[in-house]
Amino acid sequence: MIAMDACHTKNKKYPTLLFLATVVDGNNNIIVLAYGIAPIEDRETWCWFVGNLKYAIHGLASPNVLIVSDKQKDLVDAVVEELPTNEHVQCTFHLRMNVKRHFGAHVSKYFQRLIYIETKDKFDDALKGLEEQFPNGKEPVQYIRGIDRTKFLHVML
Repeated sequence: MIAMDACHTKNKKYPTLLFLATVVDGNNNIIVLAYGIAPIEDRETWCWFVGNLKYAIHGLASPNVLIVSDKQKDLVDAVVEELPTNEHVQCTFHLRMNVKRHFGAHVSKYFQRLIYIETKDKFDDALKGLEEQFPNGKEPVQYIRGIDRTKFLHVML
């Protein structure tokens, strides 16, 4: 499992982004596999980063290697292009932050419980509870139903 993400640097004179690919070892330590610095986060930059990572790490392009990210569109496109056989999932931390940004902390806390439900029936029952508990419940329920539960993973990047 390899986690990929990018973040803005705080240098106002030379604004750039830091691109990272990390893994967690058997002792729960985070190991940086690769990093890159670029002026923008776009499809071309992600293809450059993922392509160089694939070149540097033999065996990376494999269905046995899971890619975890925040599912930023350009990163998704780069993974599809550069690592077409790899499974690509979204971390639940980023999902929860998106729910919080769209619907507030109260719905985000409810969503945190939802992501650990293991059966579809229990998940559907919990969504009905969300709809009944909050005045605008239909809107977050529609949003959450739009998330493919087979494509997210309980990890924090």
